[in-house]
Amino acid sequence: MSKEELIKLLKEYRENNAKLKLRQREKRNCEKELNNIQAEINMSTAYEINSDIRSKNQTSNKVLNSVIQKEDREEKIRQRIKELKKEIFILKNKVADVDIRLESLYYKEREILAAYYVDNRSAEEIGRNIYYKLYQRTCTQDNIYDIIKKSTKRMLNL
Repeated sequence: MSKEELIKLLKEYRENNAKLKLRQREKRNCEKELNNIQAEINMSTAYEINSDIRSKNQTSNKVLNSVIQKEDREEKIRQRIKELKKEIFILKNKVADVDIRLESLYYKEREILAAYYVDNRSAEEIGRNIYYKLYQRTCTQDNIYDIIKKSTKRMLNL
């Protein structure tokens, strides 16, 4: 993995995590809908639906049409579930890759790196706020950049 790829993964971490949760939720909803479609047993006969409307000399099989529509809906939902599974797999790998690499860092490095790339904070703000919360003293921008470079290098060496 190159440095650019790692930085891109870190910057997209929060977005990928949110996408993952949304796709998992959508997959669950599709599975529920599929179960509901399969549970529909109460189909009325062709004589009961619109029985008060006169025929226009056209033959129509309402039961067959409703079965075909049901099968089409099931197929579309199954296809969507397949797509969601692929997308979930890719997103899980991206999120897990970042999590594993962040776990290899020390607490200070992890907090600073996450603040810089994931939260998109400036080095000056990190030095004043986050570093101060950790050690009750401020840190210069150059020191923050050094910590970021070292921790990024450590993550790449895994």
